[in-house]
Amino acid sequence: MAHFAQIGLNNIVKNIVVVDESFFKDENGISSEENAIQKLIKNTGHLTWVQTSYNTRNGIYVDQKLEESLEKQPLRKNFAVIGGTYDPNRDAFIPPKPFESWVLNEDTCDWDPPTPYPDNGNYYDWDEATQSWVLWKTPEEYALFISTEPPIIDEPT
Repeated sequence: MAHFAQIGLNNIVKNIVVVDESFFKDENGISSEENAIQKLIKNTGHLTWVQTSYNTRNGIYVDQKLEESLEKQPLRKNFAVIGGTYDPNRDAFIPPKPFESWVLNEDTCDWDPPTPYPDNGNYYDWDEATQSWVLWKTPEEYALFISTEPPIIDEPT
């Protein structure tokens, strides 16, 4: 399976579709990205499609275990997201800017905060008003947070 992003006005990602590998083959059995794009155009009527890979993050190919893999090439810096941008000059997908103060990292095509994320094991949220990281949970609190099952609600009888 492969993923393609539908690109709209101002290079904004409008949709992401999954296509079968057979989409890559032409009538002679030759496989290419362009073949898949031509079939998407024919089937949808939309003219601009760009392949994307959910295994690409910040310009690095990441395998199923979320570990960096040097065996495969990253594709277009990041997996496309709806509302993000495709930059044809960089041949890269750029996610939406999360906060006004964050700046685009040219190497990763992702957004960097003005202050690096703390590396002390805790979990933080960004506070744009103070332009700082605010403690969200300690590792112990986070473990409780993710292990807590939602309450069971009995159906009315």
